[in-house]
Amino acid sequence: MVQRLNLNDCEKEVVEALLAHYNRTRSAFIYVKFIEDLQLDYPSQILQEAIRKLRQDNIIYIWQDRAMNALKLGLKKAFLEKLRTMSLKP
Repeated sequence: MVQRLNLNDCEKEVVEALLAHYNRTRSAFIYVKFIEDLQLDYPSQILQEAIRKLRQDNIIYIWQDRAMNALKLGLKKAFLEKLRTMSLKP
């Protein structure tokens, strides 16, 4: 499904990491202290640019959760719905 989207490799890996977490826990978000905590094999500048583009394209959200002292990074509900409808199509 993610392959059908127009994303570069880093963006795909970010989305796939969030989807793996969602499929495992049914939680659309994760808390990370730093973007690098996603443990993807990219320099922080590349990861930050991927996060910016995914946010701009309305795929993910990210904000500083002061109560948890962490970044809350998640898949938007509309994006999850889009994936569901894409998976139903042949």
